[in-house]
Amino acid sequence: MVVSDMLAGGGDDGTLGNLTRPSVNPNTLDSHIAAVLLYGDPRHMPKQTYNVGDVTATGKYPRTAAQLTALSKYANRVHDYCDNKDGVCDAAGTNLSAHIAYVTIWNKTAATGLWTCCSTWA
Repeated sequence: MVVSDMLAGGGDDGTLGNLTRPSVNPNTLDSHIAAVLLYGDPRHMPKQTYNVGDVTATGKYPRTAAQLTALSKYANRVHDYCDNKDGVCDAAGTNLSAHIAYVTIWNKTAATGLWTCCSTWA
């Protein structure tokens, strides 16, 4: 959540505090970001090109349209992993064990994706 909020902006309608602008300026730092890996992001949004996993619901704290637009600038480098029933990135989920299983389930796949991003970025 921290990394994605830096890229897209944070906050919402009050639950997470006031809306904030992205703290990373894509005009100055964009060329220094090779890849972004998110496991169980509570800001998860369905139907994004960078999603990995089987969740079709929003996270507990879904992004605003403006935040999605900001994050889309990094779409070719973001890998947002969210599994069904994860009690954090799936608002309908209740299984916190799913939330802590990403390292075991996805690390090899994530490493391959990050390697691809980094090798094409350089």
